[in-house]
Amino acid sequence: MIRIIICIVLTLSGLSLRAQQAKWKVWHLDFAAQSNIEVRTAIRFDAVTIVYKNEFSSGHIVDGSGHMIPLTWDDEVSFRIQSRLVHFPSPQQKLVISLPYIADSVRVYFQYSPLIKIGRLAQRDDSPCAPPQAIPQSVWRAGLPEPKYQRVQTTTEHIIIHHSDSPNADTDYVALTRAFYLQHTQINGWSDIGYNYLVGFDGTILLGRDPDSSGIAQDEVLGAHFCGKNSATMGVCVIGNFQEEPPTQDAIRSLTRLISWKSYKDQLMPEDSTLHYGEMIPVIAGHRNGCSTLCPGDSLFALIPEIRHHVDSLLTICRQLSTKTSTVTSPEIFPNPCKDDIYVSEDIPLSEATLSLTTLTGLPVSHSLNGQRIIFDRNGAVGIYLLQIKLNGKYFIKKIIRM
Repeated sequence: MIRIIICIVLTLSGLSLRAQQAKWKVWHLDFAAQSNIEVRTAIRFDAVTIVYKNEFSSGHIVDGSGHMIPLTWDDEVSFRIQSRLVHFPSPQQKLVISLPYIADSVRVYFQYSPLIKIGRLAQRDDSPCAPPQAIPQSVWRAGLPEPKYQRVQTTTEHIIIHHSDSPNADTDYVALTRAFYLQHTQINGWSDIGYNYLVGFDGTILLGRDPDSSGIAQDEVLGAHFCGKNSATMGVCVIGNFQEEPPTQDAIRSLTRLISWKSYKDQLMPEDSTLHYGEMIPVIAGHRNGCSTLCPGDSLFALIPEIRHHVDSLLTICRQLSTKTSTVTSPEIFPNPCKDDIYVSEDIPLSEATLSLTTLTGLPVSHSLNGQRIIFDRNGAVGIYLLQIKLNGKYFIKKIIRM
């Protein structure tokens, strides 16, 4: 077999390397059919995607440090044949793409996004029925282009679990999320990142597809993740490759916590199956339940029955808390809907309680107390909020509508 090596040097005239790397970038190069492609660039990149003309060719990439990364088929893209995103923990300027069999030309997309650092979210003592804390899009997407499109709302009948199929040794879930976002929007041509939520190896949850100011809740934005059958689904991607090894316990805990809140909010039955596009699939399902794919990996897929059972147990707690809040000891909230501040009835002394006021997506809302009066931040937007009060071991959860 003839082995062809191609070297390409990219430059941007008049720009220093520092200036070149100040902003995100996506570009591509086309190559004729060959088995080995060597690329050297003056512009650093931190991820690549390979698009094939007629059929996928397994192979691998060797980065500048000599690490070999296998190429796998991205079965979440239905309109063409391409590899899953290959992300490098550090920016690269050269690589070798080895394709043992390729009969047609290929297009290689390169991308770069500036690194950002985000501190780990503080752990919060939540009930399993309240929305978990998460990193908002405005934080992890800093410096990248904002999505601009007409959001579509969908109800949720199925929660779909994915894995990113990225190396487990790459634990920078913020950098990976930024790379997925650029691939989905700038290479795949999607309106936004495909998932509603992502979960990092340490259990940190990131908000995915951005509802922006549409008035649609985070968990109800129509995504692009489930075999072209996205209506009535919510997509959650656990970052990593879980074909042979399971996610960390922290990641599983957050995944379960997120699903329990969503199931309670939408009154889903986690151990049931219902129709989706004419086929019966579980309410809590893996990506492979919808089409031919290994996602979310054998190890994570094998854990889904246990996750369903655990969520069902947590919902029992939520229902018990809901029963408690329906008794005479449940606080009265007035006025509700409100235009400004709200008041809590005297039978729940707020000075002795732990109070949490959040958006439906779990983001904390700035407020202060004056006796039984809850004073909203004057810059707070209209919308729906969750007020959680913990007193003497009991939780009271109230939905607040601000007009």
